[in-house]
Amino acid sequence: MARPYSPGLLFTLITVWFWTKIVFDKDKCLKDYLGFSVFAALTAYTHHYSFLFVVIVGISGLFFLKGKNLWRYIFAGLAVGVLYLPHLDVFMYQFGIGGVGGEDGWLAKPYPNWIVGYVKYSVNGSWISFLILFALGLVGYFISPEKKFTRFHWLSVLWFVLAFLIGYFYSIFRNPILQFSILLFAFPFAILFLFSFYTDKASKIVRALVVALMLFGTQQIFQINHFYEKQHFGEFKDVAQKIADWNGEFGDENVTNTIVVNNPFYIHYYLDGIKPGIKFAQYDNGGGKDLLALKKIVDKSNAPYFVHAWTKPCPPEIDDIILRKYPCKLQQHNYSGLSAVTLYSVNTNDSCISPPGPVAYFTNDFEDGLAWGGDPANLDTTLFHHGMVSYRFDVNTEYGPAFEIKVGEVNNGGFDRIKMSVFVHSIDSLTNVPLVVSIENEEGKGYVWAASKIENFVGPRQWDQAFFDFNMPEIKSQNDKIKVYVWNVERKRFYIDDFVVGFYVDGNE
Repeated sequence: MARPYSPGLLFTLITVWFWTKIVFDKDKCLKDYLGFSVFAALTAYTHHYSFLFVVIVGISGLFFLKGKNLWRYIFAGLAVGVLYLPHLDVFMYQFGIGGVGGEDGWLAKPYPNWIVGYVKYSVNGSWISFLILFALGLVGYFISPEKKFTRFHWLSVLWFVLAFLIGYFYSIFRNPILQFSILLFAFPFAILFLFSFYTDKASKIVRALVVALMLFGTQQIFQINHFYEKQHFGEFKDVAQKIADWNGEFGDENVTNTIVVNNPFYIHYYLDGIKPGIKFAQYDNGGGKDLLALKKIVDKSNAPYFVHAWTKPCPPEIDDIILRKYPCKLQQHNYSGLSAVTLYSVNTNDSCISPPGPVAYFTNDFEDGLAWGGDPANLDTTLFHHGMVSYRFDVNTEYGPAFEIKVGEVNNGGFDRIKMSVFVHSIDSLTNVPLVVSIENEEGKGYVWAASKIENFVGPRQWDQAFFDFNMPEIKSQNDKIKVYVWNVERKRFYIDDFVVGFYVDGNE
C-alpha cells in the first residue's frame, strides 16, 4: 500500500485493545494472546512506525506482568517475530537504507520546534481549535471528582512522547524519517489523555462536545481549509499525460525527456497506458554528479524540445542547466509545489513564458577591474569567456573576488532567494571548488554558510556555467552582511568570468 496509515492505525488500536485485556483484565484467554500476536504482526507488515509504536506498547507491558502471565506474554511477543519472518529480508534492506533523508533522500532533519508545527497540523492549522480542545481538557480535569493521574494517564503520555522522541533523535543522528503522518499511530492516545478526566456522570456533556467538535472540524476542513481542493501529494497521472501529449505533438525524435522520480515504475504505470515507448534520458537527480550528468544530456541533445518533470524534491539548479540551451519555456504546470512538468524549446518566440526578473541584480565581468576585490595580478587577458578579461585562480590563490552587501541594501531586505552563477574554465581536474554564500552578523561572526560545488557543472578545459540557488533563512538583522565568492580549497588552476548574483522574491523568478 502506498499510504498505509489508516490500516496501520486500525491494526495498532486493535493490538492495544488486546494488550489491555492481557495486561489488566483478570479473565484473559488464549484468543487474547492470539489477537495480540496477529494484529501486532499486521502492524509490522503495514507500516514500520506503526510496529515501532506497538513495540513501545509491548515493552511497557513487561512492567505490569509476572509469573505465568509474563511468560505467556513473552511467547506472544515471540510469535509476532515468527509471523514476520517472511518479510524480514525486506525489512533489513529498508533498514539498511536508514530513512528517506540524507544526501540521496528528500526529507530534511526536523527543526527544533518541530513538535509545535505538528500540534498545529493536528488541529487543522488552527490555534483556535487547539485552545478549544485544551480548554475542554482542563474543564474535564477540574470537574472530575478524582484529580489524580492513573497508570493509564501515564501510559498514554509516555507512548506518545516516546514515539515522537525516537523519531526525532533518529532523524537527527541517523537519517530523517520524522513526518507529521507517522505520529498518527500515537496521536489517539494524546487525545485520550486530554479527555480522560471526564467521568461517566459527564457522559451527556462528552457526547455533546464530540458532536460539536466533529461539526466544527468538518466545517474547518471543507469551508475554511478547502482540504479536498488542494494538492497534497505529488502528481503522476497528469504529469504522464502532459509528457505523452508533448511527445505526441512534436514527435518522440524531437523531444528529450528527463524526470526526477522515486522509481521509474511510478511514471511508466500511467505513461505506458497512454503512450508506450517514451524514454527518459535521466530518471533521478539528487544533485552532485547527477547535475553534471544532466548537463551532458542537455549538451548532447539535438532535439528542438526538452521536457523535464519532477515528482519529488530536486535541485533547483536543474532549471538553470536546461535553460542554458533551451531558453524558452513553452509550458509549465506546477502541482502545488509537490510536482511539476515543463516543456522547453531552443527557439525563443512570442509564445515563451516571460520569467519575472530579480529585485536586484549584480554582475562582474572583470572588464572594469576588481570591483569585488581580489589580486590585480590575477586579472588575465589570455583566456576569457566574454569581453577581454577574466580572473585566474592558481596554486597561490585560495580566495578570489567576493561580492558583499548588507541585507537591508537589497530591496529593504525584501527577498527570498539568491541565484548565483559564474563561468569557469578549468585547467586542472576540479574536485572541491565550492561557490559559497555566507551571512555574517554585525560583529562579523558567520551564522550561515552554504555552497554548491563547481565541479558538478564544469567539464575539463572549456567554459561552463556553474549555478547555485539559495533559499534565504531567517535573518537576524538588516545590517547582516551577505558574501558570495569562489573558494579554491585545493589550490586548483582555473579561470572565472561573468560572475552574477541575483536576488528574487518567491513567485518572482
